[in-house]
This record gives sequence, C-alpha cells and structure tokens, in this order.
Amino acid sequence: DLPSAKALSRREEVHAARFISEQLNSSTIHAVAINSLLQGLILRRAVLLADLATLGRRLDGLYIYLDTPFLLSLLGLHGNLACDASHESCKVLRGLGATPAAFDVTIDEVRRLLTVYENRLDTALGRASLDFTPLTQYFFATKATGAEVRARSALLEVQLSKESVPIHPTPT
Repeated sequence: DLPSAKALSRREEVHAARFISEQLNSSTIHAVAINSLLQGLILRRAVLLADLATLGRRLDGLYIYLDTPFLLSLLGLHGNLACDASHESCKVLRGLGATPAAFDVTIDEVRRLLTVYENRLDTALGRASLDFTPLTQYFFATKATGAEVRARSALLEVQLSKESVPIHPTPT
C-alpha cells in the first residue's frame, strides 16, 4: 500500500530506508536514478535551510565544481532521470547565486572515458570488455556507435556552455 500524505510512521520510515538502501546497493539503473534524486534532495535541503536564509546573503560568487559522475549525468549520459536530477540541482544552485563549473582536468577525464567507449562499442569483444556502469547501460540502451560517442566527446564544451557550466583551469 502507498503511504498517505501524512507523515510516515517509524515502521514505514524503516521500510522505506531499507528499500532505498537495497536499491542503492544493487547494480540496476534504479540505483543510479535513486542516487541522483537523493543527491538533489540532499543538496536542496542543505542550501535551503532556514538558518541559511537568516544569513542575509546569498551564495553569490561561489563556484561549485562538478565531478565526473555529475557531469556525465548533466550531459544525459546516465539516462533521463539522472539528467533531470542534475539539471534541477544546478537550477537550485543558480537560484541561490552559486555557479556550477568544471575543471579542465575533469573534462579531460570525461573525454578519456568516452574514448574507451568509442574504441570498444563497435565490436562484440569490445562491448563484452566494458564494466557494467551507468555509462555502459546508457550506451547499450541507445545502441550508440563509436562514431556517435566521438561526436559527443567533440561537443563536450559546447554542451556544457549550453548548460551554463564554465570550464576553468585547474589551480596549481
């Protein structure tokens, strides 16, 4: 039975927590979606706390540097649910005055990951050698070819620019 809109009982909370924990520990696409949604909810709760509002200032001028899994989600390479959660997280950050950004080394890492898929997706042996990750699941589900992955890699900076995510050099 679905719980009502009222607060959950302690027993229902335990069951919900157990379900989420089991899903996160499995290697299903649901784990990626739930993890992304939880990250967005945690971020939303963290930046919208009542005591933050009483500071009298926003997060203007603050850069939040995104890691590789988040960028892959934002670029839509972990599926639609993860992409939507990443977009919402960035929207919340921008609404508070912060700027989501990426370091150039992170972009290089994303490009190296995509090169692996570019080189392996076109052969059965190459596909079999790939680890079962959200990125692999995405490329298998979309029946992507090496050429399509190469095109995505070439357009990384353009896509991030459309998402208003600046790329900065890594500090020394």
